Amino acid sequence: MAEAEGGPFTVAEEKYLNRAWPGDEVPLDASLAAPSVFREVASRHDDDEKMDFNWQPLGPTNAFYPAILGRTGAPYVSSGRITDLAIDPNCGEERCRLWLAAAGGGVWRTDKALSDEPKDFNWKWISGPLGSNAIGSLLVDPNDGSGNTLYVGTGEPNASVDSEAGVGIYKSTDGGDTWTLLPAVATVGAGVFPNFPKGRSVASLAIDPAGAIYVALARGIRGLTASDGGGISTPPPPQNPAPLGLYKSTDGGKTFSRIWNGSTTLRGVIEVRVDPRDGSVVYASAFQVGIWRSDGGAPFAQIFMPTSPAGNTDRTQFALTVKDGHTRIYAGDGSVGRSPPGFFESQVWRADTAEVPAAVLLASQTASPGVPGLWKKLTRSAVADPGYATYNFCTGQCWYDNAVVTPPGHPDTVFVLGSFQYNESFTFTNARAVLRSLTAGEPDPGHNNRTFTDQTFDATSATTPNSIHPDQHAIVFVPGRPGIWFEGSDGGLMRASGRYVDASAQCDSRSNFDGTPLTPDQRITCKRLLSSIPSAFINMNFGLNTIQFQMLSAHPTKPRSSLLGGTQDNGTFAFTGSRVTWKQTGGGDGGFSGYNVARPNFRLRTNFGQHVHGTRKGNDPAGWYHIGGPILFSPEGSYFYMPIIYDPSPKAADTIFAGSQGVWRTQDNGGNPAFLEANCQSLSTGEKPTCGDFVELGGAAGDLTDPARGTRPLGGVSVVARTPSDTNTLWAATGMGRVFISTNADGPAAAVTYHRLDTFAANSPPRFVSGIVVDPHNSFHAWISYGGYSGTVAPTGAEPNKPGHVFEIDYDGVTATWVPIDDGTGPMGDLPVDSIARDDATGDLFVSTDFGVLRQPAGTTHWHMAGSGLPPVEVPYLTLSQSGRVLYAATHGRGGYRLLLRGASDDDRGGDDD
Repeated sequence: MAEAEGGPFTVAEEKYLNRAWPGDEVPLDASLAAPSVFREVASRHDDDEKMDFNWQPLGPTNAFYPAILGRTGAPYVSSGRITDLAIDPNCGEERCRLWLAAAGGGVWRTDKALSDEPKDFNWKWISGPLGSNAIGSLLVDPNDGSGNTLYVGTGEPNASVDSEAGVGIYKSTDGGDTWTLLPAVATVGAGVFPNFPKGRSVASLAIDPAGAIYVALARGIRGLTASDGGGISTPPPPQNPAPLGLYKSTDGGKTFSRIWNGSTTLRGVIEVRVDPRDGSVVYASAFQVGIWRSDGGAPFAQIFMPTSPAGNTDRTQFALTVKDGHTRIYAGDGSVGRSPPGFFESQVWRADTAEVPAAVLLASQTASPGVPGLWKKLTRSAVADPGYATYNFCTGQCWYDNAVVTPPGHPDTVFVLGSFQYNESFTFTNARAVLRSLTAGEPDPGHNNRTFTDQTFDATSATTPNSIHPDQHAIVFVPGRPGIWFEGSDGGLMRASGRYVDASAQCDSRSNFDGTPLTPDQRITCKRLLSSIPSAFINMNFGLNTIQFQMLSAHPTKPRSSLLGGTQDNGTFAFTGSRVTWKQTGGGDGGFSGYNVARPNFRLRTNFGQHVHGTRKGNDPAGWYHIGGPILFSPEGSYFYMPIIYDPSPKAADTIFAGSQGVWRTQDNGGNPAFLEANCQSLSTGEKPTCGDFVELGGAAGDLTDPARGTRPLGGVSVVARTPSDTNTLWAATGMGRVFISTNADGPAAAVTYHRLDTFAANSPPRFVSGIVVDPHNSFHAWISYGGYSGTVAPTGAEPNKPGHVFEIDYDGVTATWVPIDDGTGPMGDLPVDSIARDDATGDLFVSTDFGVLRQPAGTTHWHMAGSGLPPVEVPYLTLSQSGRVLYAATHGRGGYRLLLRGASDDDRGGDDD
């Protein structure tokens, strides 16, 4: 997530609803069925097609940040979001197996985790047999000393909107070479749930000494599109009881029983741990309700209350260890930071005798004075206080960036993982994203009363050190050597050297951002935090193909060798022919991008919200400038990634259309480039209303989400579409299902008018519109795709839902018809569609889903898998270059892929542009 991440009270509320609308929640049965629906459809193929179209991976396996875009001025190699890590208990210098779970990229393994040479890592993707590459948790069975027994829980629990639901739990007994899906059936009271826990996210796994398996279940979503691929998923209370909670199996995973319902949590259980002192005692935490405990099978009782229980984003993470024969707990808790009222800064706590009765332990949290050995808050807000080290450690993103871990056998060592403190970086801290204590969080009199030290930067340079990515998720340690640790984040994997340096002298030359010297309080805190930092980080991302693309755009004249791709929290990358190295051209959360079809050195890219950048200097990272100011400073909102396109017609090549609540337009690439380069440079200036010259089409009546326009109000513009053959006609749609056409979109902005089309068709769904492609020969003829589920039941009084995900639309200037290409129960089944593309030369249609890409050959009525070789992965966007005869899939976890289409030569089909 980006440093200015929108909170759950801004862009987030619509994220979950885009999938659920017109209901309140994604229907569980439909979500459970979706993977099977895709597999059934994908198994079909035509006799004359022979399925000889092969997807080609484009990488990157070396996602390279140039120094100018590095957070610390140092170059960096990135990979996609890591959700969990596991290490072989027999790790040694010659052979050290490390397993990595990527949010959308599956499970990877290296046998050379301690090598200092990137070429030695030889990362191997080992999750091919898994039904989903969205991974939430990894566990090496603690009862198998060989380290060969591994469990993988699919589905990501982090509360972001792109935290994808899973398809179950897999087990391997050979280190991940082969996998078996646990044939689990779960019971919740009288309810029976086969295929457990399909459709949910496995947040955490644990195994006790007797071999019982514990599974913490949280929510996930389905239906990721390019325009809403970020922010927080905020599900309202479910219409019906859902099987969230903590489950236990005593028969190796054949059957599970729910042993705790998670109390009042709306998001589910996030962590489970077995007491290392007493294997019959189990601890678990859930969003919004803190930490609970069960003693020997007794009902769960609360032992820690959350600081912001009113918010369903409050997340408590914890770690267990044994100190002097007692169970010690470390806990980190927080929600969305210091605002709104009722929410508080994140904090770290410790209890040294946690085995006391639950009620006693819970009461100690608010006791004044505190009770020795019970809950003690280690965090303080005063800068000079030693406890400041963990103050607000996960900022406004504790629902996403929050982990507390202690290495086995080292009870006084604890790590706290959170998010980058941008307002402190290179001033009196190193951004405090990763913190380490060797004294259980207590002041150390021998080291200036430090409590934690800042592990975010290494000591290779005082001015351009290597750094860990801003958003943290997982950490593991070399067994018996806790000074060597592996840390997973949104930017991949880093390893600490195991040697530590006192870099506190750097504090003597540091200042605040305004140039003022550090205050005495800041200086003492700086010296504490920098008194023991890693001597070096080893970047372990080379060879990992796990980047999470939102969208790919193709160069108009070099569509095979020049692409731009926006990625989740890793910026926008440029592909220039190499399937290994893509170079970052812009930072932040990368969203949409595009090329001017007549002057392709003019380009655009977006970050989240209404942040738009333009350039006339191609991929030069220093050439970008802000152009979205008029939209950003308007009162309008937008989806997390605002849809935006360059006009595909050479006659209007300088025109850009962007969708907020209405459609905004610029006809000169965003404004005078000389002015923008001088006043709105992306790397060195903030955004201003004068950065860009977008104007809203339709003037005061331009808001396409306005309730005054009738049914299906609110939301935002989700799609804008044009055809190269018509510079007058524009299509636009909203997330609530409104569809519009304008026939004078190139006219004076205030005079542009729209005709609403969805009201003419009784069968048009009131759901999220995920894509539109316009017929190049008839701009009143288009194909449209929808997200969400046909089976969703609308609330009482709301417009009833309508089946279907792909339709053909005809408009005759007066009325419009929606012809279903799939009625939601027919050829495609009830499968949300994330994107749509059309091969104009053949008439073939392509749609992307959370599991891959489907194709409908022209003249047929059925869908089947589009080619072979694409792993099971969510694909938020498809891009088809008609001139290049190539289809691109932007995958959310396995990088970019391309499929060469009919008309591409055999050499092209098997070749490479490298």
